[in-house]
Amino acid sequence: MKRRRFIQHIAAAAVYSQLPLLAKCSVPNKNNVATYIENLPEHSPLSTLQAKNCVIVQQILFPDNEDTPGSIALNSFPFFISVLNDTWRDENENDYLIKGLDKLNDFAKDQYGLDFFQQKIDNQQEILANYIEDKGENWASAMLSIIFESLFANPIYGCNPDEIGWKWLNYTPGQPQPSEQNKYPELIKKRKSENKIITSLEQILQE
Repeated sequence: MKRRRFIQHIAAAAVYSQLPLLAKCSVPNKNNVATYIENLPEHSPLSTLQAKNCVIVQQILFPDNEDTPGSIALNSFPFFISVLNDTWRDENENDYLIKGLDKLNDFAKDQYGLDFFQQKIDNQQEILANYIEDKGENWASAMLSIIFESLFANPIYGCNPDEIGWKWLNYTPGQPQPSEQNKYPELIKKRKSENKIITSLEQILQE
């Protein structure tokens, strides 16, 4: 996928409608995927099976080629895990993403009798494309949205290393950029602390 085409898809909100086509046409680097799966990073709350399937799905939806950093290069999987572990995020949204991985795996087993990650790459592409067309468009769109977030996010969040996504898109991020002291998790801790103080004050006033 060329950079200009990618940007046009974003601008025209056409990614959603293109998901089945992307899944069919994308050819992830098989060696990169296999190596990554063998050395999976921390992936709670996903099971190992869910994590392996997730890595493959992300790389099919957003593969690497000569001029494109794929999801593995972008560290999209660790970013996905951080999203799932965001305590301020709606649990129903997380359940939807995780259950989608389970449904995809069931879909794969129904068709070929093996877990999704165990399939040959051609079968994985076909299975994912068929699943998207059958009942998984919204789920795949949500998965792709998180990959896009990892593409545009500041490297301080563990994704987009060396700003490769920004460089690929020739993207200039807004200012100021987050620091270790004011990145999202730290802001959440501060917000929780403030909420505890407010709650304590309210309880004192009520006594």
